[in-house]
Amino acid sequence: ALREDVEEAMCNYMAREQREHGTAWSAIARHLLGLRNGLPGARRWRQVWSDHRLRDLHPLDVMQKARDAGVNWSSTAMNSVVFDSVAAHA
Repeated sequence: ALREDVEEAMCNYMAREQREHGTAWSAIARHLLGLRNGLPGARRWRQVWSDHRLRDLHPLDVMQKARDAGVNWSSTAMNSVVFDSVAAHA
């Protein structure tokens, strides 16, 4: 899966956990913070995901803000990196 696919799947998981169990998405999002490690704009992307002022937003809205804050990853060669090991470590 691409990084974007992993991020979107995690957002859906965060929303489901919040809806079904009352788990704050921020408690889950911290496991997502290394997803763009080493990429241009990754620091700003992490800062958005870590911003406590956004905790009342839906995770998909935070995802969009985080993506908008970073660089356009879809146009970078790094976007094509595939994470086959994500499932193995989950």
